[in-house]
Amino acid sequence: MKKKLIGLFGIVVSGIALASCGDAKSNLNTDKDFTVTAPKVDSDAKLLKNDEIAEYFDSICVNQATADEEENDYKENYNSLVNVSQYNKVFTSDTNNGEDCIYNKTVYDYNSNIGWHYEKEVIKYKDDNGKPLTYVNEIETKFVLKDNYYIVKTDFKLDKFKIINPNPLVNDSWEYSIIDRYKYISGTAKLYTKVDVNDCTKYLDYSKSMVSSFTFSEKDRSVANSIKNEAGEIYAKEDYLYGVQYYSNEEGYDKQILLKKPLFRGVYYIRETKEVKREQFLEMYLSKDSILDDSMSLEGYIEYEMEQKLEYDNPLPYFSTLYPLISNYGLNDSNHIFEKYFTVE
Repeated sequence: MKKKLIGLFGIVVSGIALASCGDAKSNLNTDKDFTVTAPKVDSDAKLLKNDEIAEYFDSICVNQATADEEENDYKENYNSLVNVSQYNKVFTSDTNNGEDCIYNKTVYDYNSNIGWHYEKEVIKYKDDNGKPLTYVNEIETKFVLKDNYYIVKTDFKLDKFKIINPNPLVNDSWEYSIIDRYKYISGTAKLYTKVDVNDCTKYLDYSKSMVSSFTFSEKDRSVANSIKNEAGEIYAKEDYLYGVQYYSNEEGYDKQILLKKPLFRGVYYIRETKEVKREQFLEMYLSKDSILDDSMSLEGYIEYEMEQKLEYDNPLPYFSTLYPLISNYGLNDSNHIFEKYFTVE
């Protein structure tokens, strides 16, 4: 089975990568109750033959100068970048059971210097006695710019949430063998901190630059040709583009759907084997309207100090403009707040 699928709009999906179907009305908000599903192709979209791809992209692609103008327009006259994603992992073997689902949503009002991030993890499985167990973890963060500082507040509701152990034990009999790599924390907390505006410039400028992906450009033509060359299918109509790739062998199958239309893009990846099914869906929207306001009540919140910058060059704690914080690898507690404010197992 091929390990690399081609990502549309500048996203490359390798191995297990990126996962409502472009419904702006239901997603351009801070509602926490949402799902993301893989879309079907529009019934009036046309399956392009090899000799029709070039003609189609000649009609929709803009040159670099026009693309730059469109990007500047998006940056200056639009306001909100919204990312919505859902990651599902369902075990289907006789010896393993359960599911792990992560729901992730981010709103970044880049011309107002306001951001909001929410994610929820729901873990379900049966213990050795067949008893159903469910654990839910929620993280919600908002930041606003006040007096050259970003005020970043976060609400935590955690139940056996996995973090990377900052001080693991090492088994002396095996080099690099870590005995207790992870810890699990539970509890609730309301915390906030301040981050210097200069520390955030690079990260937020990069986040804002993602608006360039909403322009139809020559990159889209290149990706479409690659999909077609990999025995995929391209469906199109006016400024609507839908690509699908499918691979299978005795182990299972991989499927990726790529969707692009005005002010929207989506990547939907599915991999299923005899033991597990993974669905990883990501959607991105652009809106002229500001979705967030600059209210920032800190009543009931406890201030903590940033001891060090977070990894991945993201200076805003517990905020992400694209990918969820929660993963199988556990969240890094670089500022040691989890051990201070939560119950640790």
